[in-house]
Amino acid sequence: MPTYGDVLYNLQGLWIASLDISDDTYGTPVFAEIVTKFSYEFDVAEDELMAYGLIVDVLAIVKKATGSIQFGSMDYPVFAIITGQTANTSGTTPNEVRDLDLQIGTDNSYFGAWAQFQSTKGTAVVGLPKCKLTGPPPFTIEENAFRRGEVTMKMLAPSTLKKRLFRLRTFETVSDFVAPTNGTEFKALWGTDFHDN
Repeated sequence: MPTYGDVLYNLQGLWIASLDISDDTYGTPVFAEIVTKFSYEFDVAEDELMAYGLIVDVLAIVKKATGSIQFGSMDYPVFAIITGQTANTSGTTPNEVRDLDLQIGTDNSYFGAWAQFQSTKGTAVVGLPKCKLTGPPPFTIEENAFRRGEVTMKMLAPSTLKKRLFRLRTFETVSDFVAPTNGTEFKALWGTDFHDN
């Protein structure tokens, strides 16, 4: 019988924070305002050992995950984190102006993510400690339709010793999950099980 956090449906929230891989610290988390899709799947290295005319053993080792996030908003703070670019705001309301310049010829930055999902009982959160975009967000506008931008990413284990790729945590009481407000709280959701530092 399903228990709390087992039967999931809508995405409840997504928090993104920059990751400094030199000291395993996170920046201030940013809540992604409108996320319309969140997905990941595992990338497995496979091999078969053949002897005496038959397969005698197989390997299937998870080496990373790949996934995507679809945004329904031009979310400047989130895009700045996941692309490693700088978002600037100038002027004052009602004449404020925002800029996000995309510099090419540089690598994307690492970031971490926590996603919360609604459940028929309780709630579930998934933590991805080390992610990197495979490219900048694409841009398409279609007639009579909201603009949605989907980015693809790779997810890695932040430690070659601990080898942990993601954390799925379920809460019987929804309010027991408290969204992180700073880099220390963001990292604390993984405890000491993921990072070397």
